[in-house]
Amino acid sequence: MANITRRDPVFDEGRSLLSLQRNMDKLFDELFRWSESMWPFVERGDEGYIYVDIIDKEKDIVVKANVPGFREEDINIEVAEDSLIISGKIEEDTDKKEKEKEEIRYILKERPQKMAFERVIPLGVKVMPDKAKATLKNGVLEITIPKAEATEKKTIKIEVE
Repeated sequence: MANITRRDPVFDEGRSLLSLQRNMDKLFDELFRWSESMWPFVERGDEGYIYVDIIDKEKDIVVKANVPGFREEDINIEVAEDSLIISGKIEEDTDKKEKEKEEIRYILKERPQKMAFERVIPLGVKVMPDKAKATLKNGVLEITIPKAEATEKKTIKIEVE
């Protein structure tokens, strides 16, 4: 008997796109590493993207974001009624950077000296921005936002003239 596997075209397509995105990220990382070693004046800067999980709980929306290397003071969080903006920026002190260039001879240098990102996340439901809470632990930012109380839909009959 033949093996029959059930496929979900949407899920498979999404997995293929994610794989393509990861491969492109890897390719550009390698390109920048190569260009930094060939031309030291080319500096890799803004990384620009963070990965998130959005969890819909009964009373809350929980967003988990990978932000390795960022501290609490490097991150800015803005919550609106139906969206979330997470941004962050790290810039190394330029004087310290100049001193390190003189003292340290790198064999391999992959970690960027400055990074920045901004991610706008539509939440799909109304939330209570003033009750949002965030924690940062081991490079994972977790934001918990209570959902707004469900409002009763109001229906009005309109006469056609």
